Amino acid sequence: MKIGMLAPPWLPVPPTGYGGIELVVAQLADGLTARGHQVMLFAPGDSQTRAALFPLVPAHVGQDYPLRMKEALQFACSHYAYARAVLEVMAAGHPDALPTRAAKEALGRLREKAP
Repeated sequence: MKIGMLAPPWLPVPPTGYGGIELVVAQLADGLTARGHQVMLFAPGDSQTRAALFPLVPAHVGQDYPLRMKEALQFACSHYAYARAVLEVMAAGHPDALPTRAAKEALGRLREKAP
């Protein structure tokens, strides 16, 4: 099965310390890959995984910014991450599963507009 997974750009997968979401994503991606599934992981470029890694950003961007800058950066990065994931998935072939609601909805909208 082809499975697309999307991780936030703030911390590497798996995280070096704190990072519950990133730890779960790492375990799922590696576990599914070990079971023979084709996993496409959209995560920071400094992530370590058995899955096919599609870097959202060259390295994790961290979380230590002033609040105004942090909110703007989170908004821009998250929208870029979802858009990039959807475009990469479209180029690489449709996945059988894309367990991220926002990315799944975006993929559905692209399919509706496709000729």
